[in-house]
Amino acid sequence: MVIGSKNFRRAVLAVYLVVLLTATLSPLPSTSYDVVRGVDKLVHVVLFGGLSILLYWLGFSSMRMMVGIGVVAVSGFAGFIELIQGLLPYRSADRMDFLAGAVGALLGLGLASIVDRIWNSVVASQER
Repeated sequence: MVIGSKNFRRAVLAVYLVVLLTATLSPLPSTSYDVVRGVDKLVHVVLFGGLSILLYWLGFSSMRMMVGIGVVAVSGFAGFIELIQGLLPYRSADRMDFLAGAVGALLGLGLASIVDRIWNSVVASQER
């Protein structure tokens, strides 16, 4: 599998989804990672921002509409995770976690778009 190929990108996305689902749906350790107030929200921003970046990298950046759909899809996935957590006896749903996931989706796609534009301009200037 060639790094950068569509199959490689799909494999990375699949592994990331398994890690994300494991991190968000497994029982929490007895020692909470929330030593610093709000760190769990930062974790949600990073997890769902990373998912957005991977979707952009996979090719969901061909149209602006697709970027919007990506934000909605990743935000919806964050909401779905919270609904599932509400059904699990060892987890709890939190609207603020959903909001943090939605913010992460938006920030991740924004960051991916900016890096993509910079990368493309650098490549274009080297080709001249």
